Amino acid sequence: MADRRRTTEKARAIEAVVDAAKPAFVGRPPPIQGAALADLTAIWVTGHVALGDPTATREMWQTVLAHHIEYTQKLIDLYAKRMGIDGRH
Repeated sequence: MADRRRTTEKARAIEAVVDAAKPAFVGRPPPIQGAALADLTAIWVTGHVALGDPTATREMWQTVLAHHIEYTQKLIDLYAKRMGIDGRH
C-alpha cells in the first residue's frame, strides 16, 4: 500500500510540474518547443555530477540521457495509443 501511495504522490507531483510548464509551450512552433525541451534536458542532465571524477560524470550523463530517452519512448507509445495514432512503419 505504501508503494502505491508513493507512486500516486509521485504521479501527482509530475502532473503538477507538467501542468505548470504547459502554458510556456502552448502556441509556440514545434522547433521552439523542441529547442526549449532540449535546453531544459541539458540543464537537468548536467546536474548529475560525480564530484571530482569527470569520467564518471560523463558516463553518468550518458546513462541518465539513455534512461530518459527510453522513458520518453514509452510515453510516446502511450500517448499515441490514447490519440489513436499508429506510429509503426
